[in-house]
Amino acid sequence: MILVFSIIYSACAISVAIAASFFGGTLYAINALASAFGSYAVAIASFHAYKKMVLNGAGGAARDAVETIDDPHELYDDQNGDQTPTILDTKPPFATRAKYAANGFSPTRLIGYAVLIACFAVLNVSGNFEPYPFIAGVSALPIAAFIFAAFSDRLGTHFAGKNRRS
Repeated sequence: MILVFSIIYSACAISVAIAASFFGGTLYAINALASAFGSYAVAIASFHAYKKMVLNGAGGAARDAVETIDDPHELYDDQNGDQTPTILDTKPPFATRAKYAANGFSPTRLIGYAVLIACFAVLNVSGNFEPYPFIAGVSALPIAAFIFAAFSDRLGTHFAGKNRRS
């Protein structure tokens, strides 16, 4: 899955860099590629942090809560009357939510953001920083994520929660 995303991301980053080079030359292309490299580090770090969270089971209580609500076989027993349960009724305990929130500050994700900030700092200190191509280079990440999500079934990959139980 990461390999397919990496290929899509590389194509998007190179396309953005080529487009930036048409507008401002080599300096714009360097800014776009530097920010694309930094945002790629953040994306890969987020993949690894999410994988670690799933393997540690931090999302288990939230997943169980959703499964109790979205149960097509029992069709919400009449024991609750006319009220159907909501996600707020089956809220996971605070410890589970804290573990999930701490995932945002995982070391791999912080390293990814440090790489992005370092790319900015190197360009800024050398006097080669241009804001527009830098922002354009960072925009390769949401473009690649959209393409990956839209075509994941056709590319032979799927997300972790899809087709989990049949």
